[in-house]
Amino acid sequence: MGIVNTVWDMPNRGLIPFDSICRKVGNDQSIRFWNDVWCGDIMFRARFSRLCAVASNVDALVSDYWDGQDWRFQWVQNVDGGVLADQSLQVRNLLQSVHLSARRDSWRWSFGSEDTFLVKETHLQLDRAILPSVGLATRWNRWLHIKVNIFIWRVVLNRIPTRDILDRRGLDIASVLSPVCQQAREDINHLFFSCSVASQIWFKVAKWVELHIPLFTSVEEQLQWVDDGALLRSIMDSVCSTLLWVLWKFRNDTVFGNKKMKKEILFDSVVSFSFNWYCARNCKASISLTEWLKNPITN
Repeated sequence: MGIVNTVWDMPNRGLIPFDSICRKVGNDQSIRFWNDVWCGDIMFRARFSRLCAVASNVDALVSDYWDGQDWRFQWVQNVDGGVLADQSLQVRNLLQSVHLSARRDSWRWSFGSEDTFLVKETHLQLDRAILPSVGLATRWNRWLHIKVNIFIWRVVLNRIPTRDILDRRGLDIASVLSPVCQQAREDINHLFFSCSVASQIWFKVAKWVELHIPLFTSVEEQLQWVDDGALLRSIMDSVCSTLLWVLWKFRNDTVFGNKKMKKEILFDSVVSFSFNWYCARNCKASISLTEWLKNPITN
């Protein structure tokens, strides 16, 4: 696709509005009166179609209608009555706010704080239109394995291939029910919090760390709960993120694995993985495995 076609395709896809770029009148030597967006947010040809139809020259420039002191129009028929008169009056009222100058005609960009085109503002607009909007900043826990950090980043963006996501993208799948419990539609919130298997693991973790862990309804709630807790935040973030990763691994083994992981070892996997990652990547960690098994946040 060429550059011009790409430019026109962006408004059609809702990325860049049609009226985001308009002409800024200067010495009126290049702007078309009817066919350019230069006064208001829409071209006169679309806004005053009846009046444009009786213009003697629909391709006229702004300078063709300005004599240096006032606006002069030529029509192919009388415009003194009805809709034509009303539109003619509206055009003249709009033109009262136009201030011509000796500068050359230019382009005005409606995004950002500047009137001129900026590549940075274009990037920001495309990011706002394309990238998902999330309330949480990008997270990175240096005590976790890189694959877990990337996984949590994808979870926050709702970019892991649950059956709900695959169905929404038009893929033909046999069932949208959770492969773990077969009781509800598999989306991120059900998989990690509402599913009976997930609820059991969260309950065991709460008993292990001796904390009241609320019933989360979304990953945003869970991460916010970790961030709000002042008690060894880095350890709890490691434990909770490991829990999500273990649940995802269990889910994938259920769907694709020849040998299904036993539900009974899920909690033990959370404990062992979180300990190994935390201690291996934290050279100052002084907690032993025995202390970790008892309670990682009180030793």
